[in-house]
Parts: sequence; structure tokens; C-alpha cells
Amino acid sequence: MKLKPSRTQLIFSGFFVGIIIILTSFQNCGTQDYSDSLGLPSTPDVNANNADEIPFAFDYRVNQITYMSCSRSKDKVGNLQSSTTHLNNPSVFFTFKMGSYPTSSMDAAGLTFRKEFIDYVIANLTHKGTITDTNIQNAITNATAHGGAALQFGIRESTPIASSLVYFSGGGSPVKSVDYDLIPQNLLLTSNEFLPQLLQLFKKPLPRLTTLGTASLQTYRLEGAINYQSLSHYDEMAAQQIRDQLSSEAGLSQILTVTYSKDLRVVENLQTSYEARGTHSLDSSNRVWGTGFNLKFQSATNGTRWKENILKSVTESDLSNFNTMAASTWSCPSHFRYLIVSPQDRNPGGAYPCKDPNESQLTPQQMNTLTILRRHLPSSEWIIDPEMECISPRKTHLDCYGNRAFNPIDYYGSASRCGLDDNNNYLHRDCAEYVSVCLRN
Repeated sequence: MKLKPSRTQLIFSGFFVGIIIILTSFQNCGTQDYSDSLGLPSTPDVNANNADEIPFAFDYRVNQITYMSCSRSKDKVGNLQSSTTHLNNPSVFFTFKMGSYPTSSMDAAGLTFRKEFIDYVIANLTHKGTITDTNIQNAITNATAHGGAALQFGIRESTPIASSLVYFSGGGSPVKSVDYDLIPQNLLLTSNEFLPQLLQLFKKPLPRLTTLGTASLQTYRLEGAINYQSLSHYDEMAAQQIRDQLSSEAGLSQILTVTYSKDLRVVENLQTSYEARGTHSLDSSNRVWGTGFNLKFQSATNGTRWKENILKSVTESDLSNFNTMAASTWSCPSHFRYLIVSPQDRNPGGAYPCKDPNESQLTPQQMNTLTILRRHLPSSEWIIDPEMECISPRKTHLDCYGNRAFNPIDYYGSASRCGLDDNNNYLHRDCAEYVSVCLRN
């Protein structure tokens, strides 16, 4: 016989069901945000009201600068700059190349976030004790201070930095890949492709990133080049003028720089992608985000009649506040100064033999030097001989020295004078050219 529940049982059953509903409601409160429906502040995010308040995000540090002193390179026998296929390729010839590469120190080189940016995002975009990945990504992408920025390499007048890019291309405006470079590979630091990697960097700022990319994308090394080699008017006098300006202590001196572009998502800014992004301070015309390098050069010999075409020292300064780093920040060891040998002179019995090394016979220092030089001088294009301390283009139709029919090269420094005389007239003997490297300690 089926029994009907008593009145008392019905009351207790209803009470029990009510308790379950209440407990379930409290449990859901921990996982669902009702702030919008209750009229409370919603999850903080980047919008038009606070995009201008977010501090500049990026801090990029270079740890290798390589200078190639060639000024009359050619791509066809007997013709200066007659074909630009290889002269435009910075894997072969370049003037300056610099970048960031892994070292034993996590903070030595590469890209990270400034502490001011991290602190702001945590303090202002945290909600209920947590900060969402979306909020971090929006702060990286949409902040006015750095949105749409790319890294720039170039030579600039010491003042004002922002728009005064030095260019030798001879046209009405600077030419990319000649007078300046944008990295990584013409992409923006705030590109969607890099957001997953940058998100992880925000959560763990060290070690710095020396490449950008993902498993499904191409990986880009954070390096770039300034390359005057393809310019027909780039000669001994132009090369010496650049070295003199970079070494000058005068007010109109020039400096090698790493800066950040304006927002290149804005079409109007694409025409001036060489202009550096200001700090938005009261002195924004002169102060920009980035780093400047004052360079000094020296001669290969102790005499004063050889041109100074070897990188001797680097002094680094912060362009946002003009603070100069200690002189010990950079070093330019003598074993990173390699003679450039013409292909026709490198064979055994030639003026200066230069060959591929037997790596198993190299000393640890020679092997380390070879590894560092290979960053900027790939084996597909360059022979590097650590024993003779020389390099030579692997392709025999390429030459650093221009027309060799008339001018011998003084590889050993035996001549009293080579290159140009006091009146800038060419002598019938070329000075040896060099590739030289400076490293951030």
C-alpha cells in the first residue's frame, strides 16, 4: 500500500530543497560575475579613458655590434656596385649590424617589459585579486605609449633624436634596409602573432627574449642592419665621414641608435616609419624611447697614416633620460678584429691565405670567436679563418675592394700611406678593410 507523505514530511522536504538551492546559489557566486547586473564596476580593461595612462612597455637591449669597413664593394668582376643582388643582402655585405643573442646572464640582452609597465597593469587592471590574460594582452596592444611599435636601427643626430635620421641614400627621404631597419622583419612588437609569447614574458620577465615567434610561425631573431654598400656614391670619403661623425664629441655628433617607431597601424605613419617614438615628456622632441651608442674607431697600425676603420669602443646611453652607462658596459677585444681578404688573394700562395678552419683544432677562444662572428657572417657567404684572423667572401664574384685591376691591397701595413692622401685623392694602394665586433659585457 502506497503511503501519502504526512504534512510534517512535506514541510521538511521543502525546507531541505530550499537549503540545496541556497547552497547552490552561493557556490555559483564564486564562479560567475554579476557585477554588471548589479550596477557594480565591471572587470577593468584598457579603453579610451586609460589607454593614455599606461606606461611605455618595452625594454630592448643589444649585446653585439659589428662594423664592416668596406666602402667599394662589388658584385661583378671589375664593376663597382654593378649588381645589387648581394650588396643589398645584409648576410653578405653591411655597414653596421647589431642584435641580441643568448648569454649565460638572463638580463644581458633581448626584449622584456619595463617594471613601470608591469606595476601599472597589476595595480590598475587586477579584478578580484586576479588579472586576466585578455587584460594583459589589451594593455600590450592598445596602450597609446607603445601600440603599433616596431624596433628601429639607424644613425641619428644627437639632437633632436626623434626625426633626425641620418641617411646617405641621396633621395628625399630615408630608404629602409639602407639607412635604417625595422625589426622583427617589418612586423610590429605588438602583433597578434607575438602576443602568446609576450603574455608569458609578462608573467616571467626574465630571461629576456632574443627571438620572437611561435611553434607554428617563423622565428625572428631580434637583429638588424644598416647597409650603405649598394649605394654608388658610398666610397672611402663617405665611409670616413660616417666614422668621423660617430666619433665626434661636438654638439652635432651622430650616434648609432635602437629606437621604437610611431604607431605603424596608422597609415600616415607608414611614410615616416623611420621617425622615433617620443617619451611624451615636456622635452619630447629630444627624448625618445631607446638606446644610443657613441662609437670610436682606430687604425690597424700604430702609425697615423692609416685610416681608422676598426671599431674601438662603444659608450651606451639611455635616450629617454640621456643617462650614460659605465664605460665597462661594452668591450671590443682585439681578437674580434678580422682582416677582410679579397677572394683572389686568399688561395695558398696568395697575398693573404684565408681558409675554412678545422674546428677540431681551434682553441676555446678561437671557437668562441668563430661562433660569435657567425651570428653576422653566415658560413654560406663567408669564409672565417680564426688562425689567420681573416674573413673572405665565399663567392668569388664578390669583393670588398672594388676594382682590383690597379690597386694592390696593403694587408700587412707595410706602406707608409694607403687609401686617400691629405687632399682626399685616391692613392694606388688600398688600405686593408676589417670587420670588428664589440660585445656588451
